[in-house]
Amino acid sequence: MWRPLLREFEFDYADGYLFWDKSGRVARRLLQTFPDMLHKESAVDQKTFASRNGTEDFFYGVRVAHLRVFSGDAGAFRQKAAAFAQAIFEEFDVEVLTGFRFRLVLGWPCETYDEAQRLMHKLVPLESVEKLTTGLQGFDAQGIQVELKKAPWFITARFSVIEYPEQTPEIPGVPSLPVRNIPHVAASVQSDGTQPLKSKDLDVVALLDNLESGVAAELLQKLSPEIHADPS
Repeated sequence: MWRPLLREFEFDYADGYLFWDKSGRVARRLLQTFPDMLHKESAVDQKTFASRNGTEDFFYGVRVAHLRVFSGDAGAFRQKAAAFAQAIFEEFDVEVLTGFRFRLVLGWPCETYDEAQRLMHKLVPLESVEKLTTGLQGFDAQGIQVELKKAPWFITARFSVIEYPEQTPEIPGVPSLPVRNIPHVAASVQSDGTQPLKSKDLDVVALLDNLESGVAAELLQKLSPEIHADPS
């Protein structure tokens, strides 16, 4: 079934010069929301934090703020994204966003590479791939990308076969087994907002919910009808 591999939330702003006055205050505020995070590095115009287990990271600076979470629950991600944005908006007096991005990567684990190829062609018709690769001897199609535009959104969708670490549950008292990479069909969909947006008009939770629900529903619909799965 589909499972989330990655969620990313990023926004740009033209005037974040209060970063130089309040970056420490923002860090303290965000660490209350992300208690597992550690300071990773600092630059003149940016600070970066990462979780101890490597599943979350974020950075913020004079012009841009970015949150990335591997796997995890969709609802928890949206709440963290909203708190992250609110801290930046309030502390840096950000009134207008000049850009906005949300990226969702879903993966469908497979037993073999051939199975992954077969499932990918339910998302991307084989005849389309064959047309693109005609005459290119020795090449094996690993993925295909589609770009769509409808104001105020620019959508980039990429479908590919990748190898991704197998997720195994942790059992107390039992040593962890070595992690192995297994084939996945991966669907990466990035939604870029192309028009300025007032921060006070942005409902982060609702917007991310709408974007992810639309992406997930469309992908699941393209799979065989007997498959039902919730990527959240």
